[in-house]
Parts: sequence; C-alpha cells; structure tokens
Amino acid sequence: MPTGQEILNSVFGAYRLALLDASALRWFSVSVPGFWRSFTAALVVAPPFALIVALRFDPQSPTVESYWLVESVTYALGWAVFPIVMVPVCWALSLGGHYITYIIVYNWSAVVQVGAILPVVIVDAAGMLPAMVSTLLGLLVTGALLLYQWFIARTALQAASLLAMIVVALDLSLGLVVTLGVERLL
Repeated sequence: MPTGQEILNSVFGAYRLALLDASALRWFSVSVPGFWRSFTAALVVAPPFALIVALRFDPQSPTVESYWLVESVTYALGWAVFPIVMVPVCWALSLGGHYITYIIVYNWSAVVQVGAILPVVIVDAAGMLPAMVSTLLGLLVTGALLLYQWFIARTALQAASLLAMIVVALDLSLGLVVTLGVERLL
C-alpha cells in the first residue's frame, strides 16, 4: 500500500502531466513496488467512479442489479486487461524498458481523468445545461482526455507520436471489447 505522500505525489504528477509537463514523471515512484502500489489508484477512483455510474443509470434498463454487476466487472477488468496486454505490446514496439513507468503513470492518471469527467456528468444529470451544450462539453472533455492519454503514452513510454496514438487507440479498443464482452456474458 502506498503512503499518503506517495499518493499525493503521484496524483500531483498526474495533474502536472495534464498540463503537458513532461518533467512531471519525477513525482512518481518508478520501481517494481511502485508499479504494484499504483493499482491503489483503482481504490482512490472507485467512489467517484461509482457516482458517475449511478448518475448515468438509465431507469429504463432491465434491472439495477445487472447494471451494477456489469459496471463493477467492467471496472475490475479494466484495471487488469490493459496492463496485461501492454506487456507484449511494449516489447514488440521496443518500449519494454518503459513499461513500468507507463503503467504507473497510466494508473495514477485515472484520478485526474475521473476528476475531469465527474463535474460534466453531474452537470448533465442535473440538467443544468441544454442537451446540446452538455453534449459539446462532454466531447470537449473527452478530446482533452484523449490528448492527455496521448501525452502520457508519449512521455512515459518515450514513444514517437504515432506509437503513442496507437497505444491510446489500443486502450480505447480494449475498453470497448471488455465492456461489450461483459454485457454479453452477464
């Protein structure tokens, strides 16, 4: 389990990366133990993520239980599948030496990403903005987060721009496959 200081440093580093500060990597505990501790971000992110899931719940859906089951399984798999898939991908792309750094940063970046998404979901769920404006705001935040993910891949993997885009596309694709797979199975 990371110390409170490590959590604060990592979240601060993730925030600095959102500002496109490549020197922010120094805030992360880049080591094998730091790699494993970075999965604590899943616990940090779980409560606001659960709120996002609750606010996006469609009362028209079949059952509340199946909705939460699908979301919970998808959440857990999301934290495992991408890091596992990235092992051979990093080695195939000659980026294996940066794998640990990338996954550490990737994991902690989830805190910043949820922090960016939650206000948009709250505003949308409360109906505070016209639907068109709310949709536009969601698209803008999504675009900013894609840029953020690209910058993380480019910086932490020390990858060329195109390779960083491929990593982000792989992440999105895996997320979609996991979500659709879980929905079909459950």
